[in-house]
Amino acid sequence: MFKDWFGGIARGFFVEDGLYDSSPLEAFLKREFDNVTPKRNVDIGIVDINSGRYVDFSSSNITNGSKSESNLDASLFASMSFAGFVPPA
Repeated sequence: MFKDWFGGIARGFFVEDGLYDSSPLEAFLKREFDNVTPKRNVDIGIVDINSGRYVDFSSSNITNGSKSESNLDASLFASMSFAGFVPPA
């Protein structure tokens, strides 16, 4: 779900925000979770790197669908992003 940047890890270290390109993971999550409504309780925990605050996405505040404010795929992507390894989400 991650790939090397054109130019490899050196480009990731010196030019980009992370060692690897996470665009394949982001594309996969957008494709697979577009217009999906969870039928079970969902709880996704994310730490905001700017404030250090824990952010909880649960069934009560996750939105999805064709609306521009959809955050299911974005919250999944953020929970799978490793700081330094890939660009922050």
